[in-house]
Amino acid sequence: MVNKYPRFVEILIAVIGVLLGFVVAVLLSLPIDRFFVANLLDYWGSQLCVLVLLLPFRPRLTILGGVAAALAFYLWAFNLWFFSIRHCDAMGWLGYFFSLPGAAIGALYSIFHLRKYAAAFPSAFIDTVYKYEGKLYSALHIQRNMSHDAVTSSFIAACYTLAGIFINLTVECMTIFYCFC
Repeated sequence: MVNKYPRFVEILIAVIGVLLGFVVAVLLSLPIDRFFVANLLDYWGSQLCVLVLLLPFRPRLTILGGVAAALAFYLWAFNLWFFSIRHCDAMGWLGYFFSLPGAAIGALYSIFHLRKYAAAFPSAFIDTVYKYEGKLYSALHIQRNMSHDAVTSSFIAACYTLAGIFINLTVECMTIFYCFC
């Protein structure tokens, strides 16, 4: 059965990604006290800044959803890392904010990469994702349709965003910050 509503699936992926980021930001901002709104704006506002930077390039909604989900995962992972070490520097959250340009660069790369290969022959990475995705669908007896293409492009955008963060963090930890107190 072919999905007749691919636009609905794209909107759903984008809404889920943005809501995931909002939920993670709210959970990290708890308890509700006088710092709640400021913390929420710091956590979620920084994610929104990266997403707003992408808007002039008119990305597909699935790309925005993938980027938002990757940023939510990164916020959660950075929080876990930051509170799992002894605090040698009270300004450790600057590392999170300084790594967001890497997220923006990775997200921008995903926009141009997915545009380039949407009309032409897919790259080896996209072929590999499609190959394993196809095996999963055939094992679960699911027909491949437009909604799966939306999920794949969202996943690719999330991977490029996380790769940009990783590269930026590597440079950060080798130069500005000593990340392993």
